[in-house]
Amino acid sequence: MAGLDKVKIRKKVYQFEFKRRYDYTKHFRKLERPPIERIKDVIKELTAPKKEEKKKAVAITGPPPGGFNFMVFGAALLVGIILLSLAYLYIVTQVEAPTGLIEPQPEKPMMENTIMDGMLLSSGERGSPLSAAAVRVDYDTRNLDNYTVSLTPYQVHLPSEIFILESERIEATDYGEFLAALRSNLSSRNLVLNEISISELETMPDGAVVIVPSGVIPKELIGIDSTLDMNKLADRGIVVVYIGRPFTEYLNGTSTTFTPQEILRKLPVTFDTSTPLSSTLGFNLYQPLYRVSAGAWKSDLSYGSVSIITKGDGAFVFLPQTLNGGWRGDSVAAASDISRIIFETPWADPIAETNTYGFANQTQYSGSRYFFSNPFNSDRSSVKVNFLGYSNTSNFPIRETLYIYLENQGENGLFIEDGTKVVPTNITGEYVRINAILKEESAAQPDMFLTITDSNGSQVDLYPQGPVNVQGSPSFDIPIYVDRGEYVISLIDGFGNTYATSYMKVVSIDITYTGFSENRRSVYNFDVSMDGTPVTLSDVTVKVDGGQYGTYNFKNVNRISVDVGSRTGNENLPLGDHTFEFVSGELTVSVPITHKARQVFFTDPLFLGIVILTGGIVVLGLMFARQEHIYYSVDIPDFPPVTRTRIPLSPDVVLSLFEKINENYHWSRTPLNTSEIKNGFKEVFYKGRPIFITDYNVEFLLDQLVKKGKVKESMGYYGLVEWEKKHTIAYLSLMRALRDICVNNAIPFTGLGESKEADSVITVVGQQMSIHFFDKNRDMQQMFDNILKSIGKGITIILFRNNAEKEQFISMLDSSPSVAPLILKMESDSKSLLFHTTDELVNMIVDFKTM
Repeated sequence: MAGLDKVKIRKKVYQFEFKRRYDYTKHFRKLERPPIERIKDVIKELTAPKKEEKKKAVAITGPPPGGFNFMVFGAALLVGIILLSLAYLYIVTQVEAPTGLIEPQPEKPMMENTIMDGMLLSSGERGSPLSAAAVRVDYDTRNLDNYTVSLTPYQVHLPSEIFILESERIEATDYGEFLAALRSNLSSRNLVLNEISISELETMPDGAVVIVPSGVIPKELIGIDSTLDMNKLADRGIVVVYIGRPFTEYLNGTSTTFTPQEILRKLPVTFDTSTPLSSTLGFNLYQPLYRVSAGAWKSDLSYGSVSIITKGDGAFVFLPQTLNGGWRGDSVAAASDISRIIFETPWADPIAETNTYGFANQTQYSGSRYFFSNPFNSDRSSVKVNFLGYSNTSNFPIRETLYIYLENQGENGLFIEDGTKVVPTNITGEYVRINAILKEESAAQPDMFLTITDSNGSQVDLYPQGPVNVQGSPSFDIPIYVDRGEYVISLIDGFGNTYATSYMKVVSIDITYTGFSENRRSVYNFDVSMDGTPVTLSDVTVKVDGGQYGTYNFKNVNRISVDVGSRTGNENLPLGDHTFEFVSGELTVSVPITHKARQVFFTDPLFLGIVILTGGIVVLGLMFARQEHIYYSVDIPDFPPVTRTRIPLSPDVVLSLFEKINENYHWSRTPLNTSEIKNGFKEVFYKGRPIFITDYNVEFLLDQLVKKGKVKESMGYYGLVEWEKKHTIAYLSLMRALRDICVNNAIPFTGLGESKEADSVITVVGQQMSIHFFDKNRDMQQMFDNILKSIGKGITIILFRNNAEKEQFISMLDSSPSVAPLILKMESDSKSLLFHTTDELVNMIVDFKTM
């Protein structure tokens, strides 16, 4: 061919050398033999028989080995004296001797909190209904002396995702330092800051905080060359924190341009540059340039200089200066102001006071329990949960902030007659009245129960109520025999459906010892209160040590003074333990009081222990004052830890996996297990690399999607809610379970919608079996007709998810007067119709194949 004689072929060879990831390096350090080994050597030397010394042929010219070391012995003696001195100083400065050993504290405190779920409970009374939020938290701490959890409810939907807009900036020379400081502040509360572009802002999920530090507003945010504007952002529940000048100019690439008047007129805000402003104490913003007001939007001023306008769940927060001008180059101060705004959410007003739970006098707090908010007047709420921990090993507390959005799904309510506070029946002798308001769409009278669940999520009591009209206002009287604390009362039916829930706080009478009287030591004072509030008892009897030191009667008192002077000669009770027993009606409270002898230094057990320890140190110093051989050991460093990467994923990415996995398996609307969903993440790429996710994170993501109503779970399988146009997820999960059974046992079966006779037809060792799926949400009459048509054409089986559904169906057949259920019961008795769970079906198939 023409031109081939001019073609030259060149060859390049690339060589790569393999290098090990870790290089092993030998390090040596001097290692003294442990004292116990030295003691063994000394004992062995003292007890071993002496050997006859051989005469040496050569005279020793150097110094003999070993010898007494006075420096070692003197050091041991000095340590002993120091220990005795410290023991004396410690004991004389303490009221009581400490018990047990003092454990060394870890260097750093740790706190891990996870919101598992939450719900809105009825509160208040029937005539003035309120709501209270219950948030279940899984918590684990280390090395904390004080752990506090506080809940604050808000009407608006608080965003929990924080982004910063990546764009050109004006007067932001220290932006890198500002960004690093802001990330550090937010990470102190486990909040992650991600960068986002203008194009990503147009498509990002609703509800987020977006920080715009550009100094001049980007043109896209005011609707120039984009689909964005302030109204659309607010309607999506987005909160924009803007740092910069007024909107009279906008950022166009790297330059600024004056904003046209027609654009300014369309904006919902106006800028006032004539009113002087100054920041409040503690807020660092310097020389604010303007104040913002809005006509249709709600406007406010915070921190003395920050304008806030709100619309629905969205808001714009204006910090009226550039990064350079507002903080004069102090990027740490700028990050402090911005992070404070994010933590305090000044664009949202609480709808109830903060409810705080405090835990103290421990070194570790862990568990899973419900925390409750104060009551509020709304049927939806975003709850901000703040976690705060203090440690003696750190000068600064550790914090974390989590959010959860809760909303009532119906109009039902459950209310305690006298409010949320309840005194137990064993004290009052009276039942507690519970009022329900039920407004279900369909009329029914199922058998119902009232259950009481404690703050740990455990059911502690159950009260059957018989048939209850679900479209009425029934009342119930129940006895309360539970300990003081916070509880959830639920009205449920026999199938586990919850109709209404209510918050209940069980309180009791507290009698607290407050000390001696000032004038007479024989008078013991006690305060009477209930839930922290003084309360008056009409008739009280007090016995001191079972009556040994007298029995005393009081009437209409909220403070009790017991004078035992007639039995003790106007002195206080003898040394030892004593008990004051208070009886008022059904209430019995015992208050223990202990009188201890004053501790003498030389009889203190700690002092005696220190004396023994000091003597041991001196003896060991005397024994080890001889020179010893030096031993060495090899110290191999640990491998570096494996790092993990936080990856932001939108719900749409996870939801798309369901259809993609179904497509890969050539399935249709088939629910998936967690292992299949976990493997599906390998086809999702982040920064050019596939995602490998743990089982815990898969389950966490699925739980979040279930709470949002995007996914449903049944039998350990998960499916999209949008699949339920014809069949429920429970029905599709039964089909999936049957598919797995047949595939594992090599049995032919018909898939979804392939058989007109039954939900599926399988063939086991030549025997045809018609399988009908039980789903309480499907048309029962149609299911009965299909079952009756398939009887006589082989074995007919009704397949249930579990034994509870199976027993429910059998009970329905026994109690129904209709003809079709009666025929099915007769066919079941004659073994023409079988009732099986999925596990029982597997066992039956195995028995068939082994016959």
